[in-house]
Amino acid sequence: SLFTVIRPAIYLDKEEEVRLSELHLFTGPRYTLALVRDEQRSNQRINDQFNLLYATPDASPARLLHRILDSTVDGYAPVLDGLENDSDEIEDILFSHSERRDANSLAQRIYELLNQVIDFQRACRPLESMIGRIIEGMRTGALDPSPYPGVSDEEKNEEAVELARQFRNVLDHVTQTKERLEDLRSSLENALRVHDTLLGQQQNDDTKKISAYAALLMVPTIVGSVYGMNFEVMPELKWEFGYPAALLLMVGSCLLLYWFFKKNKWL
Repeated sequence: SLFTVIRPAIYLDKEEEVRLSELHLFTGPRYTLALVRDEQRSNQRINDQFNLLYATPDASPARLLHRILDSTVDGYAPVLDGLENDSDEIEDILFSHSERRDANSLAQRIYELLNQVIDFQRACRPLESMIGRIIEGMRTGALDPSPYPGVSDEEKNEEAVELARQFRNVLDHVTQTKERLEDLRSSLENALRVHDTLLGQQQNDDTKKISAYAALLMVPTIVGSVYGMNFEVMPELKWEFGYPAALLLMVGSCLLLYWFFKKNKWL
C-alpha cells in the first residue's frame, strides 16, 4: 500500500490565521483508507474530500488519491490570498505615519504572520517529492491505475498516462504555491527589517530631541550658576542693567540654539 500524509489548510478571516489539518491516506490496489486529524473541526474541505470518496465508488484508488491531492492543493490558493492581503496591510501600516500603530504590536503581527507562512511552507515542502514518487509509480506500474477485472493492458496504460498528466498538473500548482510562499516569506522578512530600521530611526530622532532640549536648558542654567557664585568682585555686579542683560543673554542663547537645532532637524 501507499501511505501519504496531506496537510489541508484554511484561512480564517476573523482571526487572520491559517489552520492546518492532517489527512493520512492508505492507498492499496482496491481500497483507500483515510484518517483525519482536525482538532479545530473547522476544515469543511476535509468533509468534501470524504464526499469525493463516497460519490465515486467505481473510481480507482489512484484516481481518488489524485482528486484528494488536487482538492487540497487548490484549497491553498485562498489561503495564500489571505496571507498576501495581510502582508499588504502590514506594508501599508509600516509606511503610513497616520495609521502606524504601536511598534510592539506591529512587530508581533509581522512575526506571527511570518511564523504562519513558515508552518505553511513546512506543510507544502514534502508534496513536490511525494507527487514525483507517485508519478514514478504510475510509470513503473507500482501504482495500478485500474485494478478492476476486465481492464486490458492498453486501457491501463492509457489510464496511467492520463493520471500521470493530471498528477503533473497538481505538481505544477504545488510549485506555484511554494514560489508564492517563498516570495511572501521574503516580503515579511524585509518588512521586519524595515520595521526595525524605522524603529531605530525613530529612537534616534527622539534622542536628538532630548539632547536638543537638554542643551536649551543647559545655557540658562550655566549663566544663572555663574551669577549665583556670590563673589565680591564680578563683572557687571553693580551695573544697573546687569539683571536684564543676564536674562536677555539667557533668552538670546536659547533662541540661537533653538534656531540651530531646528535648522539641522533635531527639533
